[in-house]
Amino acid sequence: MRCVVAENVAVPGGVVGCGVPSLWQQQQPAADPAPVIRKLLNLGAAITGQGSTQPCNYPTLGANIRNPVGRFRVAGGGASGAAAAVAVGDADVAVCTDFLGSLRIPAACMGLCGVVYTPGTLGPADPSAAARISDSNGKSGAVAAGDATPGSARSSDSSSGIGAAAGAGSWRSSRSGSGSSSGGGGEPLGFVAAEVGQLCRVSSCLGVPGAANLRHEVTQVVVAEDLFQLCEVEMSPGILAVKRAVLVWAGNEQAGSVQLMQFLEANTHNWRRLQLPEAPQSGPQLPPVLRAITRAAQLLYHSDLAQRYLPAVQEAVAAAANTAADQPDGDEQQQQQLQQVLGELDPMVLDALRSGAAVTQAELKVAQDIAKEVQDVLKGAVKKDVVVVAPCVPSAPPRLDAPAAVQQAWLARAHAFAAITALGGCPCVVLPVGKLPDGAPLGLCMFGQSRTDQRLLAVADKLMPHVQEELAKIRQQAAAETAAEAAAKAGSAAGKGKAGAKGAAAAGRRSSQDIQVDAKRAERAEKAKARGNEAFKAGRFMEAIKAYSEALKLHPGHPVYANNRAMAYLKVFRWHGAVGPCLGRFMEAIKAYSEALKLHPGHPVYANNRAMAYLKVFRWAIKAYSEALKLHPGHPVHANNRAMAYLKVFSFEAAEADCNRALASPQLAPQDRVKALLRRGTARMHKGDLRAARSDFREVLSAEPNNRQAREELKALQQQEQDMEQTRRQHALAAAAAAANSGSGAALPGLPPQLADLDPATAAQLLASGELGDFDPRAMQAAAAAAAAASGMGGGGGYGEMPGGYNAPGAPGGGLGGGLMDGAGSEEEQLAEMLRSGGMSVVLGQNGQAVSGPRGEPVIVGPDGRELTIEPTGKLRPYKARRAGAV
Repeated sequence: MRCVVAENVAVPGGVVGCGVPSLWQQQQPAADPAPVIRKLLNLGAAITGQGSTQPCNYPTLGANIRNPVGRFRVAGGGASGAAAAVAVGDADVAVCTDFLGSLRIPAACMGLCGVVYTPGTLGPADPSAAARISDSNGKSGAVAAGDATPGSARSSDSSSGIGAAAGAGSWRSSRSGSGSSSGGGGEPLGFVAAEVGQLCRVSSCLGVPGAANLRHEVTQVVVAEDLFQLCEVEMSPGILAVKRAVLVWAGNEQAGSVQLMQFLEANTHNWRRLQLPEAPQSGPQLPPVLRAITRAAQLLYHSDLAQRYLPAVQEAVAAAANTAADQPDGDEQQQQQLQQVLGELDPMVLDALRSGAAVTQAELKVAQDIAKEVQDVLKGAVKKDVVVVAPCVPSAPPRLDAPAAVQQAWLARAHAFAAITALGGCPCVVLPVGKLPDGAPLGLCMFGQSRTDQRLLAVADKLMPHVQEELAKIRQQAAAETAAEAAAKAGSAAGKGKAGAKGAAAAGRRSSQDIQVDAKRAERAEKAKARGNEAFKAGRFMEAIKAYSEALKLHPGHPVYANNRAMAYLKVFRWHGAVGPCLGRFMEAIKAYSEALKLHPGHPVYANNRAMAYLKVFRWAIKAYSEALKLHPGHPVHANNRAMAYLKVFSFEAAEADCNRALASPQLAPQDRVKALLRRGTARMHKGDLRAARSDFREVLSAEPNNRQAREELKALQQQEQDMEQTRRQHALAAAAAAANSGSGAALPGLPPQLADLDPATAAQLLASGELGDFDPRAMQAAAAAAAAASGMGGGGGYGEMPGGYNAPGAPGGGLGGGLMDGAGSEEEQLAEMLRSGGMSVVLGQNGQAVSGPRGEPVIVGPDGRELTIEPTGKLRPYKARRAGAV
């Protein structure tokens, strides 16, 4: 692996620079390399060179570095030289430091990936400087600028523009929980690479904290909405792509948004103690809490810069004064040397050194309190399983010829975004999210709790393919709308006798601003869809229909919106725009029984009647999807949706068949494939095919490691297996006891063939031992029931519900009679138990439609395989007039 190292990171035999050539020439080679460099060399990495930084590694616009991917765009300040080496392919990774964006801003400006680790994770960038600053922390006071050269009046001349040095001590050394100093002045280390996978591999080799395996974890991804509102409109497609990718990868339950500034404003208080400068008139206005956080970070950072680099600047000024004393034209030569030193310093950096030298101890104390408070609040709010998506830069990098006010406003927002994670001590990952038509890249960042670095990178690595896929869809939609507008303009022009080519050419010159408007419409459509999903889950189906219709207006013909609205229509029984009166009554019945259950929780009659109404509802859903399959045979979405309806009416065989049909289709989208696997796994689990169900759920988790439903179903399946084992042993022991009491030597019915010739007691003991492995639970139950009947233990009740969705039919003499089942419990209670356990299935004909009784009542299959009808009174009656071809 080829590594390029920023010049402010110590390498063997190299000079630690600070972005000022005249000062770099005076430095001696580093005594000790940085610990991270030593680790990389031990791992076999090759150091290909040192990359130049901006003066003092300050995150400026990067005036002295050309952006390799944005020819007329700024490169971003800080470690821009090392980042440019990665961008042009001269290195695989770049080792840099970052506090206010020295790594993040150049990475975003050049379309690269970057990671800034938790402070202290990789040790200091320059151990010698860290030791010097540590020694200086024990000294009281600060050295004034004029004290660098005693007796030299010119050394403290005001022309240097530098006042007194910063106060004693590096601020990061006093922060609790932030670890040791990460560099000469506390800047955390990080890497820049072309892809996230490379960063994951490097981090794994270096052993940074955090678990990279997401297999058994559920990640919640939260978008900082208010920060993105401070960005330019051209960021909209990337933001929308990330939101969609989060929904695809993490699901609705794991995706969310937060007003981060409102949260920090409400949960922190020290920021109000800080005196803020007046807000600039130009550019977006930052919230007061964000301005205070940025100001606190600048106070700490500028003080640290002055402590590190001010002595070197003073030494250069003093050397110029000494040279002037020995030369006749000393004043002129001194001025030339002084101008050389100061000319290599960016005015912004010079201002930072000045302000850092003027920081008072009181201001440092307030800034430290703000940093500690922000760190504590973020650590408590951003849990280990939470990742926050936030902007890294407000837009694509500004053009080189943009007005200075525009460039400064852009940089001020970038510093503000970086200040939040800098004070919070959070690891941060930079991700590229597309480009503008002229090739200018766009980027954002993700951050998590401190010391979850590898986990954060793993989430970014999993999320990036989905982001790229969604971004491609957004651009395709924009291109399709552009083509449609061009065709409309061409047709209009042709009708007026004008050339259609003019309209097409005008559409071809559509600006990027217009495309962003389409992205905004798409985002509003997604929000409308989300409202519809919430209403659908809550049972407010008319409200859901309205929301899906709004989404379709914003994006006509969108298949997901249309499908969701169709499902909502089914819930209120609208078919081809007409409302069925009888179906409407069923919906009213469901609502009425639900209200009754709120007043009388667990009332068996209300629960049973509502369950029967639901059976009727999903019967119509099956009919609707069957009609759709007639119009579009083999359509995987229709088959997939009908499988869901079959599950609702406990027809697990039919549900599995529809899932198989959908999964066999090459047209099935990846997200629909996950749904089909989940539904087939559920059907198989209720059928008792636990191995196949486990295989389906595991396949879902391999595609979506954070799928909560699959994880819960696997847990339920494991519990079901444990219950089955316990039930099997109980039945076997009961059979052994029954056989021993009866004294009969006859074999138990339903036993596996290898046990057919054994006496009942021995067979039951072998079954209970588990040595024979798995077997059909119904066979064991039949054997146990027969043994119990032979010993006089039989009665009205059976052995309870068998795992896998089967109910014990009870001993001979019980079973079906005039009602549902004789024995303990009322008829309504047993019906409720059957509906809950999945012991009933709806009878279906060869056409896939549910079979109905003479008065339209549903025909179901009882636990013993007999067909029954549900009467309006709730009674179950045998159904004898079975239709030909029913299955």
